[in-house]
Formats: sequence, C-alpha cells, structure tokens
Amino acid sequence: MGGARKRKAPLIEDCAVVPLPQDGDCFYKCIARAYASAGLSASDEANEIMLNDKENEVKRLRRCVSRRVDDGVFAQFAVAHQAGLDDYAFMRRLPDAAALRAKLCVSGAESGATRCVWANEFEISTLCDVLELTALIVDESAAENSRFLVVPGREDKRRLQRRCFVVLLRTARSHYNLGAFDDRSLFEGLHQVPKHVREMFGLPNADRRATPRAPRSRRGPPQSPRSPALDAPPRQSPRRPAKEATPRKKAKVEAPPPPAAAPAKKKPPFRAFEERWERRATHKRSAAAEKQLLAKYGGREFRDDDGAYIISTENLEWSAEEGEWTVLAQKKRKKKEEYEGYVVNAQLRRMIARSLPARDVQRK
Repeated sequence: MGGARKRKAPLIEDCAVVPLPQDGDCFYKCIARAYASAGLSASDEANEIMLNDKENEVKRLRRCVSRRVDDGVFAQFAVAHQAGLDDYAFMRRLPDAAALRAKLCVSGAESGATRCVWANEFEISTLCDVLELTALIVDESAAENSRFLVVPGREDKRRLQRRCFVVLLRTARSHYNLGAFDDRSLFEGLHQVPKHVREMFGLPNADRRATPRAPRSRRGPPQSPRSPALDAPPRQSPRRPAKEATPRKKAKVEAPPPPAAAPAKKKPPFRAFEERWERRATHKRSAAAEKQLLAKYGGREFRDDDGAYIISTENLEWSAEEGEWTVLAQKKRKKKEEYEGYVVNAQLRRMIARSLPARDVQRK
C-alpha cells in the first residue's frame, strides 16, 4: 500500500498510531474505527439501535454508555466532583441521574470538546463490558510501573481467551489514539494479539483451542439442540416373507386444523388532547411524571420538515431552561448535527395525530 508514512508508537514495537481528532469523542472514535477495520459496526455489536438515519457511531456508543447510568453511578460521580477532581467538573450543574445521562450523550464533534464528557474509567469499562472487549491502554504520562493498563482487568484468564482486544494510546493530554499492527486494530480472541503485546500487558498465553466469541453480525441463526436419537441411523426390522395383501378401503383421515394465531394486541387510540394529569406531569421533573408521559407518548411517531422521529426514553428529556419535558429531534444542518426540542404540548400532539389514520385518533 502506498501513502503517507505511519507514525510509530514510542512504547510498543511494531505499533502504528492511528491519529484521531481531539474533539472529546476520541475514545468512542477509537472503538468505532477498530471495529470498522474488521468490517464491523461497534454500535451494532453493542445492540444499540439507530434512532434515525442521520445518527453516527459515536452518538450510538455514547447513548449505549449513558443508558447504564443509575442513581448509584450518579452518586459516585458526585463524590468524585466533591473531591475536587478536574475530570468531574461537569457535574457542577447536574442535579440527578437523568441529567447525567443526557450529558453523556452530547458529542464533542457537534458541541465542542469543552461541552461534552470525556471518556473516563466508568465510560471505558462500561462500553468494554457491553462489547465483551478488553482495552489495552498505553498511558504515556504514567509512571513506568503503571503505564500498561488492562480494562476491565485480567483476573478471569479463561474469559480473556474469547474476548476481543484493542490497543489504545493515551497521551499526556488525556487524548486517545488507536494502535494498529499491520493495519489490524481489532483482535478477535487472545491468540490474535501479538506475543510481545501480551507480555507487555501481563496477559496469559494464548490457548489456540479456545474458540473466540463470534461477533453478532457473524453469528448464524440460533439452532435448537438435537436429540442424540435423531442423529442415530434408523433401525431396521428383520425382513419377513411378504404376504398377499388383502385390499382394504383406506379411511379418510383429515389433518387437524392449525391452531388459531393469537390476535395482535391493538394499540389504543391516541388521545390528541391534554388530559387532566398532563398539565402537572409536563411541568414536574420526576420519574413518575416521566413514566406517565411515556405511557401515553412512548412509541408514537411525529414528523417535521427534516424527518420522522419515534418518542422513547432516549429522546424524552427534561429541559431545565423551559421547565418542561421535551422531545429531542436530531437534525443535520450545514454538515453538523444539532437537536431541536419539542415541548410536550398541543403542537406535538397535532404532529403525532397527523401521522396516524383518523380512526386511531381520539379527539375527546
């Protein structure tokens, strides 16, 4: 292959540096780029659905991590912020777990590197767990005895044999680049990791008998287990002398009718008006209010000039500025992705009603 000469990583032999933009999304782009080098989609492997056709890999991976945030994770982040750790300064204006989930979804490429959350221990270990991936991190600024990190750890040696691996190069400015060996950035199984890399990170020897976990996109359809009796050759009874057959009238046997399919549960008509409980719920920030709104609006589609959107837990967010629940619609304008918020009000209900047949809309 021709092209520019590749820069080599200073601490690992034969490791080329795949440079990535310093925009706050570098960790997620490393993972996306590594999987793409093997012809795979990291977000598909994480089973993270695409909310619309304009969504990129980074957005889906960020959302995958954010969905694992609960009150316990929020409390850990809050403690780190109170301890004065600079990496958690963004927690200053986040009141609860829902706000933290929304903040983690913000992409640096869209909003700026200072307005997004950079990947730290929680984000890296969470995404690695979802992907069954092990990150081999070379920290250039760390002391020599703690320079080579394995996330999420090397304790389960048996499990390590079947995981995928990536090499990440962390600079002194907390920026991640991707490591590549002969243009390979994703190792599917420990046996694919170069021997000198395994030794540097203290990984066990590769067991070539271990079968690496197949990526989701390469797995075949699930097969039901077969009984041993089905695999055995058919038994043959000893031959008997043929007798003259006595003609008989065959009885007509009718096959039983197939079982009736269960009727599909019909979705109730959409109530295109403000119900009695709604006025309070739309202006109240609580899990109960969110649950009520999702019971009515969840799964409903609405359209605007830019496309169609499905309302779900992923895009129903509390707007502190408006003091109301809003639905975020992702846009792409001037080659940049932006969000437009639709308040849960009469306008949104009209947009939903327009996308439904008249018989599925209740007007009061």
